[in-house]
Amino acid sequence: PAVKSPGAEPNTRTVQFSRDNKGKQVLRMARAPTTRQQQGWRRGRVCKVIPSKSIGFIRVADEEHVTKPAQHAATQLGDSKSEEVFFHFDRVQASGLTLENGDEVEFLMDRHSKAAAKKKEGDKERAAKVVPVRLHQRNADVYTNWLEETKQLAEDGKGLEFMQRLDTHLPWVAMFNLDPGTTDVDWTKEMMQLIVWLKEHCHAHRESFTALMKSIVNTAFFNPVTGQLASYLDAQNALTARYTLVQESLLAVTGADSSLCKIAYPFFRMMNESRWVDYKKLNDCLLELLRQSAAILPADAASQFAHWNELPLVPTQDELHGNDQSDGSSGARGEQWSPTNLSATCPLPVVRATGAYPSPAEYLNTYFRLLGEDCFAGLKEGIHSLLHRQLDIRDMNVYTDVQLIAMEAQQGNSHMDGGKGVSFGLRFKPVKRITNWRACSDLMFGNLLCISTDGTFKQPLWATVYNRELLDTKKVLLVEPCTDISGSDMAHFILSMKHASPSTTVMVESPAYYKAYQPVLRKLQAASSDELPFMEEIVECNQSRGQPPDYLDAAEDDIAITLNTGCLRKPSALSTGVAVGPALDDSMTRRRERLLGRGKSSESKVTTTPLQAGLPMDDILALLDDHNADLCVDESQRRAVAHALTHRVSIIQGPPGTGKTYIGVKLVELLLSASTLPRNTTILTLTYKNHALDEFLLACKKFMNVVRVGGRSDDEQLNNCNLRRMQARRTQNFYDIRNQMSQCLSTLTHTAQDLSLASRFSVDCFIQYATPLQIMHMLLGVRRDSWDWASYKQLCSIFPRGDLAEWLQEVDRGLLLHLVHYALRIWMPNPSIFAKLAASIKKSAKHMPPHIGITD
Repeated sequence: PAVKSPGAEPNTRTVQFSRDNKGKQVLRMARAPTTRQQQGWRRGRVCKVIPSKSIGFIRVADEEHVTKPAQHAATQLGDSKSEEVFFHFDRVQASGLTLENGDEVEFLMDRHSKAAAKKKEGDKERAAKVVPVRLHQRNADVYTNWLEETKQLAEDGKGLEFMQRLDTHLPWVAMFNLDPGTTDVDWTKEMMQLIVWLKEHCHAHRESFTALMKSIVNTAFFNPVTGQLASYLDAQNALTARYTLVQESLLAVTGADSSLCKIAYPFFRMMNESRWVDYKKLNDCLLELLRQSAAILPADAASQFAHWNELPLVPTQDELHGNDQSDGSSGARGEQWSPTNLSATCPLPVVRATGAYPSPAEYLNTYFRLLGEDCFAGLKEGIHSLLHRQLDIRDMNVYTDVQLIAMEAQQGNSHMDGGKGVSFGLRFKPVKRITNWRACSDLMFGNLLCISTDGTFKQPLWATVYNRELLDTKKVLLVEPCTDISGSDMAHFILSMKHASPSTTVMVESPAYYKAYQPVLRKLQAASSDELPFMEEIVECNQSRGQPPDYLDAAEDDIAITLNTGCLRKPSALSTGVAVGPALDDSMTRRRERLLGRGKSSESKVTTTPLQAGLPMDDILALLDDHNADLCVDESQRRAVAHALTHRVSIIQGPPGTGKTYIGVKLVELLLSASTLPRNTTILTLTYKNHALDEFLLACKKFMNVVRVGGRSDDEQLNNCNLRRMQARRTQNFYDIRNQMSQCLSTLTHTAQDLSLASRFSVDCFIQYATPLQIMHMLLGVRRDSWDWASYKQLCSIFPRGDLAEWLQEVDRGLLLHLVHYALRIWMPNPSIFAKLAASIKKSAKHMPPHIGITD
């Protein structure tokens, strides 16, 4: 089948699949027909439908095209003199609605088949393919049922069927052209709610949603003079609720494509002239409309003026190409393109070395854009060099002959984008030779990939590495499309890769490790500028008054805050045991030891020395200022400790070997000794290198419990502190306890069954608890003449000839039950004797002492 639609433009070529002499499928270029008539398409109107036979009839609007358009004589639709053709329902393009009388269609005649003469309904020929063009107006109930089916497809996760409904525009256009006077419901309100619903449920089908919105804006519904929406706003009861719904639906339409913003102008003007509108909401909607219209600008300018929390987390098309022209120049100035030239047209914000930022939003905008530039600068420069054949393969990894070969359902949630549920297998050829993928750092898990199906990167596809374990064995890489951060949908990725030619498809890998940047970029976008932590310090740059941390601030009831300065004193000063402040009571001592995770068996050096008394904050600061104090820190380290105790944010920096890690450990130990520290206090430590983290945790492990997050640690002492191992041990303990509980439950169940059997007499109970000798004595104790011949013969067949215990294990249990049951019936007296015995016992009970109770 041809890739382009039948209505191709004149003088264009279309790619067609065909087979050569050997039957191999090849691609060929063929000239597309100029008009649908030259392809054999004809136009008509459905005049009769027979549902019982699943056929219908079309009244042809024109005579059959022969060889030249001049020989074509068109007639009006519905002319009684026109010929008729019939069609089967399975030949109609699916739209979700069955054809009815009055629907206009286009069709192809079935005349190329050898059996065409036999495919007739009377004297009428058959249409091979029928495509609806315009639907005759139906009842509102038909559209309502169709919408309910469509919504159910979306809720059930049937994305393909739902996308087919979106791509079939005729039912949607007919609904928006429906006269509201023919329905009993508020049809205008229903349609606006439908638009808002489509926006919320079409995140994975953005291109289909955009095409649908472009179709329905041309309906009578959006006519600014006589349309339903205009009448809805002119109504007498058009209060605030109505305006809110209109604003939401209009923004949903304009959000699909910036070219649709002009549709909303007359309706916003009508709302602006009303005295019932909420002007604050109206201004917010106008600002949103202005932001959407900014997409009409070039992508680099649009991204410059776009809000920082609405920027995509991948480069835009123009950011990849810059102002690049075919001659290699940049704009009218003729400068060579580079990331610096791009920044000149779209300048990046600058970090303020001194002074406050204008607002928290400006602070977040600055760091988001700079971090994004740091992440994508190497990728953008590498793609530009690749397009100009100037790329050094050491600067960026390039892969050619990329093709989609497989699809796999993911287990659990996605690692990057919340879980799509599907990953795709790609096969490719690396430009640089790689012999061992396991020893290679290329295509790391989570890194960003940019795929171009035509090699120009004008419509790039974005994905991240999901699994690289098959590279060595199958030469296959599993990737996950970045649909929610790139503005495309899953269907677009699948169709683009499916129809792409491997010979022209190129994939490049981000030189910067994307997984290290993406979570930070996403968190910056999700941050609220009104609730930014440490706003006074990092945004307003207000460090003069020195606000201490909350846990070192004034305690309730004016209780003085005390800290133990033993960690800051030299061992010689500690050994003297001289008190340097008011003694701590026993309760505070025990509380401090509990917070520090110390026990009597602790090997900490601090706990082996006498516990030092707590000092108030003022005394501690005075102690740090005292140059004669016998402390284990030097002058600069004292200032660092004092600054950390009196400020919420403190930066301690210095060259290697100056004791930054040492001071960090001392600060942790000092803060944990605070009398105002909450219970179960947790301290988070972040480092750039694994070695630095190991060194810090080993020092802290002497006086507190530590948990290490991450697996890259070679220190044996920290293996038991690894979070995954601790979780694994806890999970294993949970399974062990659950297995023990299951065993106990099984034991209790069997014991209960045994007690239940022991509470009443039965054959099973007798065989279970009687010894083999007792069973044999009971069977042999029955007189010979009491047995019937068959039972006696069976008794003789099972008579033991060896050990009784082995005999009881080997004998047929069913036969043994039968014989024991037979013998018990003989042994037990008849019911009349039991009745007489019960009556006599009951009669004698009247003369028994009161403490002996006998019941029926």
